[in-house]
Amino acid sequence: MGDDRAPLTLDSKAPKGQLFDFARNETRFRMLMQKNPARAKALMAEAQTDVRRRFELLARLAEEN
Repeated sequence: MGDDRAPLTLDSKAPKGQLFDFARNETRFRMLMQKNPARAKALMAEAQTDVRRRFELLARLAEEN
């Protein structure tokens, strides 16, 4: 690479809010919540976990460099 910069720098903070707060403002997710609330709740929980894990992974990778 030649320069001394880290290959990965995280320039954003950890997400503050919940994915659900964003999703309920999106028509496609709101429709799912109306049509199948139980499934929507399960998917939102899974997606929230995924968001947290991905950010943690990126933070760890950025710290390693």
